[in-house]
Amino acid sequence: MTPEPTTLQIVTVLLFLGVLGGLNWLIRRNRHVLRPQLAAGRRLQVEESCTLGGNDRAAILSVDRARFLVVLTRGVQPVVVALPQGDVTLSSNDEAQHAH
Repeated sequence: MTPEPTTLQIVTVLLFLGVLGGLNWLIRRNRHVLRPQLAAGRRLQVEESCTLGGNDRAAILSVDRARFLVVLTRGVQPVVVALPQGDVTLSSNDEAQHAH
């Protein structure tokens, strides 16, 4: 036979879950402030990451001042491409090609 949970145990669990939910909300709300503080002093950072489909992923990594595009596929060596320095803007000819 399993003993029934007491009211105190239920209230304790609910309070604990409430505190966890509150911390989650605070961290999500202030992540733009917290992220630079947590990343201070680190040389390698993941700027962006997304799923391409199935087991394929793409990520933009920054190491010091260099940025790299990394494509990860299961069972295959990762593909690493150095990205150009600074902001890259499209010319009007490139914009016309991307519009189609």
